[in-house]
Amino acid sequence: MRHWTFWEWVAYGALFVAAMIVAAETGIRTAPDLSEHVPEFVHGAVWGFAPLTLVIGATIILALREFVFSPRKENAGVPQPIPTNIRLQFQPNSAIPTALSIENVWYWYALCNIITTVEAPSESFKNGRRSDHKYWSLFLVFDRPVAIKQITFDGHGAALPLIEVKDRGPRHAVIVIAGDVGGAVLDINVIV
Repeated sequence: MRHWTFWEWVAYGALFVAAMIVAAETGIRTAPDLSEHVPEFVHGAVWGFAPLTLVIGATIILALREFVFSPRKENAGVPQPIPTNIRLQFQPNSAIPTALSIENVWYWYALCNIITTVEAPSESFKNGRRSDHKYWSLFLVFDRPVAIKQITFDGHGAALPLIEVKDRGPRHAVIVIAGDVGGAVLDINVIV
């Protein structure tokens, strides 16, 4: 119902009024003393055909709206040059960035993978060495299909690790960040 236009509401209103007339007529027939309090036109022949006329009118409106005057759907699903971007605020010790602004991104998800490497003792490191490497996978699902030419990244002056677009399409993008972003703000912009 939230996508209905004026004409759908007119047709629905006609059906509602038709149902109310049938209900009122039934009420008058079952309670004869009630018929004394209704206007004279309610007892006429025109009143009896009003529900049928309203239902036929509503059917014609809905049929014309669906088959003759339907909104153009040729571009539905076709990628368009729509501004699309997301700005993420990363935190140094957090596995979840915060979205600061979003445009044409229906859903996004950030997956943080931490890989720990343990090296055996050696001449350089008597007790061995342990190091953690953080990798991010960002999954973006666009609200409307986008005619993507390129995806760019801006860290606003922060030194960013290697960022690579692994997959992209009119409805999605998969981005991998090979390293820790720290506390940077990262802008992901789709160039259309």
